[in-house]
Amino acid sequence: MARDIQLIRILGEETYNKISNSKVLLVGAGGIGCELLKDLLLMGYGEIHVADLDTIDLSNLNRQFLFRQKDIKKSKANTAVAAVALFKGNTRLEPHHGNIMDVSQFPLSWFRQFDIIFNALDNLEARVYVNRMALFINKPLIESGTTGLKGQVQPIFPYLTECFECTAKETPKTFPVCTIRSTPSKPIHCITWAKNFLFTQLYGEESEEEINRADLETDDAQEIEALLKETNELLELKKLIKEDSAEEFIDSVVEKIFVEDIVRLAKIDTLWKTRQKPIPLDYELYSKKLKELPTSILSDDQKIWTTEENLFVLIDSLKRLQARYKSEGVLDFDKDDKDTLDFVVAAANLRSFIFGIETKSEFEIKQIAGNIIPAVATTNAIFAGFSSLQSLNVFSDNPVGNSRLIYDSEYINKFVTQCPPLPGNPNCKACGIQRGIITVPSLDIQLGEIHKQLLKKYGYSDDVSIVVGNNRLIYDYDFEDNLTSSLKDLTIGSGSIFFVSDSGDDLQDIELYLEVAPQETEITLTDITIKKKPLKKEESKEEVTIQDDQMEEIFDEDEILLIDEPTEKRPLEIEQEETYSKRKKSAI
Repeated sequence: MARDIQLIRILGEETYNKISNSKVLLVGAGGIGCELLKDLLLMGYGEIHVADLDTIDLSNLNRQFLFRQKDIKKSKANTAVAAVALFKGNTRLEPHHGNIMDVSQFPLSWFRQFDIIFNALDNLEARVYVNRMALFINKPLIESGTTGLKGQVQPIFPYLTECFECTAKETPKTFPVCTIRSTPSKPIHCITWAKNFLFTQLYGEESEEEINRADLETDDAQEIEALLKETNELLELKKLIKEDSAEEFIDSVVEKIFVEDIVRLAKIDTLWKTRQKPIPLDYELYSKKLKELPTSILSDDQKIWTTEENLFVLIDSLKRLQARYKSEGVLDFDKDDKDTLDFVVAAANLRSFIFGIETKSEFEIKQIAGNIIPAVATTNAIFAGFSSLQSLNVFSDNPVGNSRLIYDSEYINKFVTQCPPLPGNPNCKACGIQRGIITVPSLDIQLGEIHKQLLKKYGYSDDVSIVVGNNRLIYDYDFEDNLTSSLKDLTIGSGSIFFVSDSGDDLQDIELYLEVAPQETEITLTDITIKKKPLKKEESKEEVTIQDDQMEEIFDEDEILLIDEPTEKRPLEIEQEETYSKRKKSAI
């Protein structure tokens, strides 16, 4: 093919052959993923697997150019692969619709088949997960992301360069429950209440779990009582959706949420010592003005609606949602669903009005409620291009030395800048410890056998602790109850992570990924070089002479004097802290 000839001229025959015989994984088929899939195809990669959990939304179409109107609600991975089929050349394409963190669909053995992993995700949890999978199998990961005009591409070579978790990432903002439900002070508080609490309580799935008082994050007994009563009354309202007429249901909702609940909150004096009390909605007054309003309000998403206009939109959306709930059942909020968006916008603005908070237009609330960060198609294309170009270095004689970390520039005459990959952070929780794989023939293996093999393979003394999953201790020197239990009895399955720690602080800690391989006949552990933990610098001790009469002053009866003075940092530690404090800490 003409394309192959041109690629050989550009890349050289040796590099081209390596690329055409390689198998890569692309995680994410969104803004960057669509562009990156196109680039990888045109570069001649032999086999490309595309994994994505999402389906296509209307808002994706302005920047994810492999999708069309007819593709809405379809799988992104399947649709993207079908869209590029016309120019895929000799490349084999394999789509996967599913959660990349699902160990049953994507076990570690599945990741091992790939020569390179490309991350094109906008989900922090998934990015961290893929980063750790790359560390377990020791495969190159090309991490990329964009936010508006900002972006970055980070080539990651496990244990040779910094990984995705070496620098702190900005986490999504969360708010205390008591702030959202009792004392909002910002528009985002009201929007979160309308979307995540009110809409879910009325139209979401019913929860059989009782409300935990500790989850309310307040010690005020009156406030707790008010919040519990509010929730119980909403559950009763939910039953009326299918039973009452639209008018009766709407009156019940407005009276309860914007009048009765507010009156109840206003009576809790302890909440309003330093805050302005909320003023209940005068439903009777505003409802008289609704007949005069035109229906064109519903289509004006740029205007900041008045109180009566918000009430008009709320009532109209309640009618539409009640009809849908009767026929469809459980409803989910979707920023591109006009019915659900109108409800959230109107409810949030009415609550803002009641609490004396600035109201927002539907367009603004859609951006906030939908967690929309303005995406720029050109930025996606540029950083996807850099991501694909960085992958060429994997096939060079010096992958780490030839690779570059590429990110947006702060200079007005420069869009991007670059630097060599930085060394890993020795204190990183991901690459700062060694990782390996433990393979067992079945889950009937006893923990005692695994414990025995760990000590034999890695040279640990018997004074170790083994933690599995989310801080669940299953063994240490003083806790041997589980040694005769099987992994199945301990509800430990394939994909579980074992954290092995030397309680004597002699050898470094390790993490092991559990794989079940029925074809194996015994427990196998990957070869890991476990280093000794660095010795702590001993502090110099000065002799101090204390007279007998001074002893009485220092130790009075049962008192103990603890002296805790800061130790002087070593030059290397100071230098490392300065280096990492200057590093770019973005979650892009």
